[in-house]
Amino acid sequence: MGEVRQGPRIKEAEVNIYEMYILNGDVDFWVMRQTWGKTVARVVHVDELTTPAPYYGTPKVLVDLYDIESGALLKKNERLSCPGTSQYSQVDISTWSPAEALRTVTSTPPDPAFRKRMEAADKRAKQNAARKQKRREESEAKPRYYFASNPRFLNEKDKLFGENFYVRWDPDKKLWWCLQEDTATQASLKEMGCEFQS
Repeated sequence: MGEVRQGPRIKEAEVNIYEMYILNGDVDFWVMRQTWGKTVARVVHVDELTTPAPYYGTPKVLVDLYDIESGALLKKNERLSCPGTSQYSQVDISTWSPAEALRTVTSTPPDPAFRKRMEAADKRAKQNAARKQKRREESEAKPRYYFASNPRFLNEKDKLFGENFYVRWDPDKKLWWCLQEDTATQASLKEMGCEFQS
């Protein structure tokens, strides 16, 4: 019978069934859900996408469900629950086969405009992430003050973290640090009783 192997992700971030459908360009792909166990699904139909990402109007998705061990068809045209969740993964069935020949499914490709929008949004997200990473690297290259933590700091740092409170952990020195130019953070640290290293 073979095995169903986890296929490569089709996008760096987690995606839902609708996004898999857009990226594949049609139905007739296979998915599993983390909670399913020994079941795999063939996506055979997706209703028309009507609104922007990520839920696209929550159109109906139909699947054929198969038992992985026997290859038996369990259910046909089963409505997939929560297709907008990212709990599904696309899988590779090249080393597995069902117990009977697959039925023909009608091709229903999505409107190409959705793929263009998705690719544009993905490009913007990557550009924003790159800008944030560059700003972080530039900031962390500036002179630092290292300081010893205390219970109050460890308890309050996550609540305070933001524009006026920026600290980082140095795993090599095993000390926390803030920027020398960041007087607001330094004032908060002093108020909490943290001791700066000379």
